[in-house]
Amino acid sequence: MRLCAFRIRNFKSIVDTGVCHLSETDNILVLAGQNEAGKSAVVQALGFFGKGPTKDFERLHRRQKYSPEIHCEFSLSREEIEEIFTLTARGALKTRLEKNQKLWFVRGSVDRDNYKGDQIKC
Repeated sequence: MRLCAFRIRNFKSIVDTGVCHLSETDNILVLAGQNEAGKSAVVQALGFFGKGPTKDFERLHRRQKYSPEIHCEFSLSREEIEEIFTLTARGALKTRLEKNQKLWFVRGSVDRDNYKGDQIKC
């Protein structure tokens, strides 16, 4: 799977990035901006997406009144689609993946503030 887009809402200083698309051909991502613009927060939000909330996140985030939500879109190769189908044996999923070859996953919710046992949703 390859990360091809993300959207971050209510994470540290980030209100809403909108959908940010990454290059589909390069393996380089550049985050440029002034000091305190949120470049590190983007990296931390993507870490939050992958690993879930850390103790520091729980401690620091409680000071904010909004709950973060991170969406990540991944593109899949045909081989990955076949592997998913083999593991799940769900025809509808395979048909969708063959057509779109991309999946959005979400961690968190702007509507709730409980991240204990949080799961990534598809």
